[in-house]
Amino acid sequence: HIPGASVTENEVANSCTTDGSYDTVVYCEVCNAEISRETITVSATGHTEESIPGKDATCTETGLTAGVKCSACGEILTAQEVVEMGRPTGGVGAGGDV
Repeated sequence: HIPGASVTENEVANSCTTDGSYDTVVYCEVCNAEISRETITVSATGHTEESIPGKDATCTETGLTAGVKCSACGEILTAQEVVEMGRPTGGVGAGGDV
């Protein structure tokens, strides 16, 4: 057999949580028989954290706590939670001491 250049086959992309893989294969230049095959594993990348800003509650609207999501796949890593409406403190008309 006369080995040809290696080719890539069976590519499976990796993701944040899942490994990927591909095969490098060498075929004979004359008869096209497979001479060698090696499967290469590509490790999962892990999540890329991105902050989701929170929102303060007011006396008329609920708020949200800050959260975290993956910027690559969008998975929520830390869910935002609702902050109940409350009375603002301080200032004129806010119910605080002026």
